[in-house]
Amino acid sequence: MKYSFPYCVGTFDYLWKNPHLIRHVNDVYFSDNKIFHSARHSPLTDDQWNELYDISEKLNIPLNYIMNPSVYDPSIYFGDQKKELADKIENLRRHDVSIITFNNTMLMNDPIIKQALAGY
Repeated sequence: MKYSFPYCVGTFDYLWKNPHLIRHVNDVYFSDNKIFHSARHSPLTDDQWNELYDISEKLNIPLNYIMNPSVYDPSIYFGDQKKELADKIENLRRHDVSIITFNNTMLMNDPIIKQALAGY
């Protein structure tokens, strides 16, 4: 059985010291206030991003970014806000995130967002 593993500081060390668990981890999931604002998450520091890179590169575990635009201001559905969301998705690609959990089907069908998500 494989499962999604929640990211917190120290995840890399924990998995590194328990290699028998790695084969059961499908992905490590997280969110980041700097990329997509959330009242429930603190911004990731550079050290945390480095740890996520280590998880991805050294442990070969995909990174899964949780994005929930449904809980944000309704302006996300219009003009510049959609472009900003598309830019944030592209930023995730630059951070080597290989999975996005994007739970808003209305936005997923929007041409601007659909194009941004095309690589996922």
